[in-house]
Amino acid sequence: WVRQLNVECADVVNVDNRSASLWILGLKTERNGVKIATARGARTEVLGAHIYATGPAKTEPLFRSVDAEVSYAGVAESCFNRNNYGIWVEETRGGVTRRLASSNVAARTSANGRAMDLYCGFTRFPASP
Repeated sequence: WVRQLNVECADVVNVDNRSASLWILGLKTERNGVKIATARGARTEVLGAHIYATGPAKTEPLFRSVDAEVSYAGVAESCFNRNNYGIWVEETRGGVTRRLASSNVAARTSANGRAMDLYCGFTRFPASP
């Protein structure tokens, strides 16, 4: 678990979770690049995040999940140069990739960004006995 994580690396994955359980209470980050990549059956939960999207146009998604379980709650983006993230979540399951575009995330009334209340991506529930 992590409380109040501040990662500010550009052009790289800031947090790379493979096969682990990760819980983050409070994430603040700047610049571009994938902020959290979750893969190989890992589990990531973020409760509260401020994404200060500085720098050049964003070609990578904000969050990436490959065959993993994720939950992002209370994520807000600020972007004063208007180079916002175009894709907020890129999720791949069984070779099929789906993307949550920023146009499907609510716009904020300030800071030229967007705000996402909750996103959950998880594997199917176990079969009933």
